[in-house]
Amino acid sequence: MQKQVTLVDKILSSTRTISSVHKEKENLEVCPSCMWGPKVGYDDVVWHKLGSCPWWPARVLTPGALPSCLLTRSHSPHHWPLRYYGTLNYSWAETSRMCLFLPKHTSALKARDDSLRQAVLDAADDYIAVYLT
Repeated sequence: MQKQVTLVDKILSSTRTISSVHKEKENLEVCPSCMWGPKVGYDDVVWHKLGSCPWWPARVLTPGALPSCLLTRSHSPHHWPLRYYGTLNYSWAETSRMCLFLPKHTSALKARDDSLRQAVLDAADDYIAVYLT
């Protein structure tokens, strides 16, 4: 019997090797975001996995919003600029380490880390402002 893995389990796990599989009747459906990878763009709210840190919500910055600390860091042309919620941190990131943020990812609110919990709430607010208004 195959264990059901939710998108939240995949996003909050420390690796991206698990595919999100939802059992519907007799068919197995693979989440499109998991199958083809995240499709991110400027101003998107995303989850980002940086090294050994937990998955953390971030916002993809537009070129005009880049702080000088990011402009001076070396990066590849395919990297995206990020600002992390709940912190004053910025970084360049590869899309292979990102996943689009969805409000249903609220299981992260159960985290013991208060700063992560607040970051998820802030990301959810931005998600609503960007995508639902």
